[in-house]
Amino acid sequence: MPSEAHIYCYTHRQGSLTISVRKLQDILLPGELDGKIWMWHRCLRCPRVNGLPPATRRVVMSDAAWGLSFVKFLELSFSNHATASRVASCGHSLHRDCLRFYGSGEMVGCFKYAPINVHSLYLPPSKLDLTTSIRSGYKK
Repeated sequence: MPSEAHIYCYTHRQGSLTISVRKLQDILLPGELDGKIWMWHRCLRCPRVNGLPPATRRVVMSDAAWGLSFVKFLELSFSNHATASRVASCGHSLHRDCLRFYGSGEMVGCFKYAPINVHSLYLPPSKLDLTTSIRSGYKK
């Protein structure tokens, strides 16, 4: 299945980061062949304009941001680090109140953070019994 058919969700501590990928309709972001990635965001707390949350203008991702691995991006997304507490131009939290978009060519990824409350946690047993059900199917 193509990437736009999936939604990815990463959960850690008190938050969840949901990533969905979509194909743009009738728009092609320039610079795909040069490896450019565009970024912008929409604030979910600001009043809507024409039925949509207001959006910032698109900017090309900086070299510093390009240098982050996806794992480092996730770490910063879930931490109380200064990156997670940045304020958007409207005054709301860029991390918690905005949809963040990253796009190249005709593809765009939408990143949405949501706080969660953990009510219970179930861990697997520390030792799994693999003696009977797996070995019965094997022949020596």
